[in-house]
Amino acid sequence: MSQKTIQSTSFHKETVFPITSRAKLYALSIDRFKTSRLSLVSVLPQTRKTAVLCPLLLSVLTQGCEGYPSFEAISCRADELWGSLLRPQDQLWGERRVFGLSVSFIDPAYLPGNAALLGELVDLIRRILFFPLTDETGLLPEKAVEIAKKRQCDSIRSLISSPRRFASEHAEAFFFGDRPCGIPDYGSEEETNAVTPAELTAFWKDWRKTAFLSCFYVGASDPLAVAEVLKAAFGKTAVGKAEKAPPFLVSNAPVAAAEVRRMEEPFPIEQGHLIFGFQTGGKPSFGRRQAAMQLANELLGGAPTSLLFMNVREKLSLCYSVSSLYSPFRSALFIKCALDPDNRETAENEILHQVDRLKKGDFTDAELESARNSLLFAYRTISDDSDNMERAFLRRVLTPDGKTPEEMIVEIQSVTRREVLRAANLLSLETVYFLRGTQKEGQHEI
Repeated sequence: MSQKTIQSTSFHKETVFPITSRAKLYALSIDRFKTSRLSLVSVLPQTRKTAVLCPLLLSVLTQGCEGYPSFEAISCRADELWGSLLRPQDQLWGERRVFGLSVSFIDPAYLPGNAALLGELVDLIRRILFFPLTDETGLLPEKAVEIAKKRQCDSIRSLISSPRRFASEHAEAFFFGDRPCGIPDYGSEEETNAVTPAELTAFWKDWRKTAFLSCFYVGASDPLAVAEVLKAAFGKTAVGKAEKAPPFLVSNAPVAAAEVRRMEEPFPIEQGHLIFGFQTGGKPSFGRRQAAMQLANELLGGAPTSLLFMNVREKLSLCYSVSSLYSPFRSALFIKCALDPDNRETAENEILHQVDRLKKGDFTDAELESARNSLLFAYRTISDDSDNMERAFLRRVLTPDGKTPEEMIVEIQSVTRREVLRAANLLSLETVYFLRGTQKEGQHEI
């Protein structure tokens, strides 16, 4: 079996193996952990349809499959395999959904006589994804679909119990508008309730025919042995005609608006949530440009010693919390602030003042280096957790200029003040969203 080594460090080695014309293994060899992780995912476009159907389908598939006719049977089988943990994967990256299953398990090297563990786990995943339970007409069971719909509607309604999440989702939907990034994770209750077993079955069959499986392995086992297990399992599973690997996860942002758009919503809480949405240059940034924007964000509101935290919260006491978050896949940066609604105008002016300070270079070398050290620490700790390592691996495989954490560390270490200023001046304020708390202190609705 052919392979390609794509990167090597003192900590790990990354290799790529073709499995079938429709599947590829990305293996990250590392012996720092006693557990391994394997994920089988495909990349789908984010649309209203996939937003509703992807989580529904995963919920139905994990309720029963060939040989294990219930969720309990699947869970018991995973427990039998030395307490392995199966988890659905349905994440939004840029304007794409990463959809599939992952399993965390004890590395067979620590289980004498259990070399077949990986094969058993891969077989279980294969059954769940490709051989679910169906009724006598070939449709996914109506009972399982109804259970999945109820759970999804519960998840949608639960947003109301978390004002911070409510504000974030509404602010991002307002910012992105009609772009796929602005579609809610689960769609709406109306869309969810309208799904039928026939529609969900058709979606699953289409996915089965067109899915390109990207398999990610992080662990100490021989990558070639992992590839052989996957080939044995999926080489005999018909998944449709050969197609190209999945597209990159990024797209350009729309042209900046002529003026800032504003939105305000009342909410029965005491606090308010103020969220600013900035474009970061109109197109995704990777490599050194990403490093410069990440450092600018860390200096602005990502680090404990950031301009926003030290001035808006600590010095002026205008809010309960304030931070910024940069999303390179979506060409966006958000500033999120929880505050007393009476402080809204003063806090907004001060937050925008700190953004202007960043753009003008009104910060010390010590503040810049503190932000740099904070960002470097975040990258260095990626290798402390296999889940984080897999996400970093997935990110670089599915982006046009993906770099390893080690390569990003080198970039961040050498980013200059001038590059930070250049990145900061790409920030363009597009939206201001305010979730206005309508209750006074000590007042509660019954």
